[in-house]
Amino acid sequence: MLQKSNTLQTKIVQPVNILFKLKKIISFCFFLTFFMCSIFSEQTSNKVFSENNFRDLFNNNLSEENIIKLKDGKEVMIRLESAELLSLKPITKEAEKTLKSVKTLNPSYLMEIIKIIPKKNHENLISTLNGSFLEIENYNGIPYYSESKKRWEDLFSDAHVVKKSKSNNVQTVTINLKMDPFGKFNADLVIIQNKDSLEFTLQNQKNLRIIGVPVVKPQNMLCTVYAFEYNDNWILYGTGGVLAPKVPVLGSKAEVSFVNRISTFCRYIFNTLE
Repeated sequence: MLQKSNTLQTKIVQPVNILFKLKKIISFCFFLTFFMCSIFSEQTSNKVFSENNFRDLFNNNLSEENIIKLKDGKEVMIRLESAELLSLKPITKEAEKTLKSVKTLNPSYLMEIIKIIPKKNHENLISTLNGSFLEIENYNGIPYYSESKKRWEDLFSDAHVVKKSKSNNVQTVTINLKMDPFGKFNADLVIIQNKDSLEFTLQNQKNLRIIGVPVVKPQNMLCTVYAFEYNDNWILYGTGGVLAPKVPVLGSKAEVSFVNRISTFCRYIFNTLE
């Protein structure tokens, strides 16, 4: 009887552990996108932007509170329940393409990140941003504190380029990342650089697994960044989304994981700017 009880307990605990670890996939996409949008997040004032300027770029999903933050030069991070709540307007064909890619995926977990940087003193932001995206090896060994394990560990224990190619203004790089508890997985990174804009996407190309169980299918984890010039400013608009089961049991623990991973990347980027 005791043996049967232990067997039943094991069958119950194992799926719960898988679901609990699933939050790391979702938070990975969020913090990576935030990393991309925070590369130049100096606390510079952006008072030149008026209310009309913002409404040219963003719809009413962007709150007045967040508009004030953007005017003050702060980055804004917004958790969204649906891709229909994205705030960027399809003001260019590149913006329209970015929005379409996210809406097509229709992620279960989604975040958008917005940052506005004055062009003055950042004239070369697009080329600098491009270079920062491609410094894959610098992702190795970023220290991350795991709340679930109560210890410090590497956010990525390995990150390297598998192959890369370039055609005109389009760069495609296949990268291999190692992240606990998923082991190694490949993702495709694509950058399209123009004189005054840059498009970035990162998408997994194989199943992400936990103890052999697929938890995210190929191309169901998507990060995007669209950076462009507007009225003597650079607009950085990023999204991070994952199509995966929503598990109520994760609750606030998932939220803590998201925030901690985002802040880890933020602190890392701030340190590189010193």
